Amino acid sequence: MAAARQLAVIGRRVLAGAGALSAAAAAGLAAGAIARCLAPAASGVHPGPPGAGASQWPRGTFHHLLTVSDGAVLHVAERGAGRPVLLLHGLGLSAGVWAEQLRRLPDLGMRVLAADLRGHGGSSIGAGGLALERVAVDTAELAGALELDDVVVVGHSMGGVVALGLLGADPALARGEGWLTALALVATSARPVDCWPLPGIGRALTFVRPALAPLHALARPLPGPTLPDRPIADRIVEVTFATAPPRGAVRLVRRLASGVPASTTLALALQLVGLDRTGVLAGVGLPTSVVAGSADVVTPLRHARALARGIPGARLVELDGCGHAVMLERPDELLDAVVADLASRRAPSPSRPAVVLPLRAGAHGG
Repeated sequence: MAAARQLAVIGRRVLAGAGALSAAAAAGLAAGAIARCLAPAASGVHPGPPGAGASQWPRGTFHHLLTVSDGAVLHVAERGAGRPVLLLHGLGLSAGVWAEQLRRLPDLGMRVLAADLRGHGGSSIGAGGLALERVAVDTAELAGALELDDVVVVGHSMGGVVALGLLGADPALARGEGWLTALALVATSARPVDCWPLPGIGRALTFVRPALAPLHALARPLPGPTLPDRPIADRIVEVTFATAPPRGAVRLVRRLASGVPASTTLALALQLVGLDRTGVLAGVGLPTSVVAGSADVVTPLRHARALARGIPGARLVELDGCGHAVMLERPDELLDAVVADLASRRAPSPSRPAVVLPLRAGAHGG
């Protein structure tokens, strides 16, 4: 490969290098100059169905607003009945990216729930701030508040990192002795930023990570949205799709990213630098599918292969020619991975009582 071409490849991966969906890391880092020129994005819980302006919710979708233990109010979109499937989106996006899964999975006997991670979409930021560990706690509290049991958790990009953090904090849950009984890791990684073509960069970043902690404070006053909702941002979004991405999908990602403050994206992206969840993998006793695209430049295919090798019994699904936005580019194959594989398997524990936490909840139809 010529030097110029190699530099171009490295540049594309640096743009998307925090391991988030669509323009997540690029949003907080590469598009900052554009974001500063725009009015700050709205924060808190939006009136009406949260995020309704960002995507077309399928008919029959309900919207929960749940207050978690540190005071953050989180939005969860729900549709269907049956075995619960909890969908966790990537950095800089929101639950609307799962609209196609909310439309299709209920027809197959699934109760589908798509959560806005704190600081994204219709979810606010509580006293616990934007720590990744706190986002994992949110997931467990939402499951308790909604009385979920026998749940398939599907984590895309940073959502997969959150899911692994949840399992690392609760080894019993990782063994299948709780409400979570199957796992799908989509276009994600146990070491999100270790994707640059330089030997040992991941280990080096692990040592650098503590030094980045003071930089988190710089993210708070960063004005503007993650991406402007204008065609100028499409080129940034397209980096993480495969060749010739659907225009509708690019516009959807752009609209969702425009609803997330740049400060949220940057604060979380900094935490992904040097993050290492590989120690969690061997303790995962859940039926697990790892789904990834061969054309993903955010989390290259080798990350998925490493996950599948590290998790006992994991099934690897490689999608030829697919980019990072698997739920938008290959909804049929993702559906097969979640339903045909995971829904037919169970974790070994026969008893999985749900733990209901004292949260305040509300819901309304969409």
